[in-house]
Amino acid sequence: MFIIITLTALILLLFYLIISKIRIIINFVFDEKFSGCLEFNLYPFYKRINFPSAETNIATKPIHTKISHRRASYSKNMGSLIFSNFNLTLMIIRKLKSSIFRALKLPHWDYLRINSSGGLLAPDYTGQLYGAIESFKSVLPEMIKINYQPDFMAERLRGSIKGRISISLFRLIFELLNLIISMPLIKIISAMFIARRSIESAEQNT
Repeated sequence: MFIIITLTALILLLFYLIISKIRIIINFVFDEKFSGCLEFNLYPFYKRINFPSAETNIATKPIHTKISHRRASYSKNMGSLIFSNFNLTLMIIRKLKSSIFRALKLPHWDYLRINSSGGLLAPDYTGQLYGAIESFKSVLPEMIKINYQPDFMAERLRGSIKGRISISLFRLIFELLNLIISMPLIKIISAMFIARRSIESAEQNT
């Protein structure tokens, strides 16, 4: 009975991973200020991030302790010693580079709508911008729409950006696992261990 329940749960989890998508909704407005939000949806989870964040207006007093300084210094020295190994650093960069290129193909634009009006500092600049946008619109995919209404008397742009991106959860997890597996974990752990021993011995000598 336990085996049947476990297999059923694994099958349901696999089905959820295959069909689920992370949807990112973009909603921004720009005029004198740039504001908006990003909404992340992954059923049944939801997260909204506002820009600018309300937390940026809260004054916080920095806390300086001997422990925090020691940890910051320890992390800095650890990173310096690890990346001083040129061959290991080069290997990590190559793996990250290939993973980043694959990750850029993961998002799928469901739609993107850019509506704008206004002008630039001079009327001829506004005309050049309008001409560039009109010529650029012909090569855009159908899900991307740009609507620009030039105002030759205005000196700033205003408008909105709305869109939605979908990312397959299964492909995202697959790429993360592929990155972890492809990384030289043994060499990284070994470098971290050696760096830690070097830092500790240096601290004992001081």
